[in-house]
Amino acid sequence: MAMYGHKLTNGFRSQAFRDPPYPRLVVFSDCIYYTEAVQPLVKALQDLCDQSTDVICSYEERTLGANGTSLTNFMELIGKDFEVTEIAFEDMDPVFRSEDIHILHMKKRPK
Repeated sequence: MAMYGHKLTNGFRSQAFRDPPYPRLVVFSDCIYYTEAVQPLVKALQDLCDQSTDVICSYEERTLGANGTSLTNFMELIGKDFEVTEIAFEDMDPVFRSEDIHILHMKKRPK
């Protein structure tokens, strides 16, 4: 299986983000704590994914400073184009789960 990693910086999108085939799976973690990163992250997911792409996001619940605002902004923006389902605590691995860790499964909505 071929795996490709692409880095987004300063609004640059590689050719891999512009044309199909779209990835089947996108996984990211700890990326929604900074207000200035939320909009570029959502834009990258909009560009990178199609309706067949599964997106998995994990994050630690943080409420200090702008962290709570960043999460709220992310959920509002991503919810416009993606169905978002939180994985229940009981469905997480009993050894590695934690009450303050959340896992989201996202799928792009049909146009």
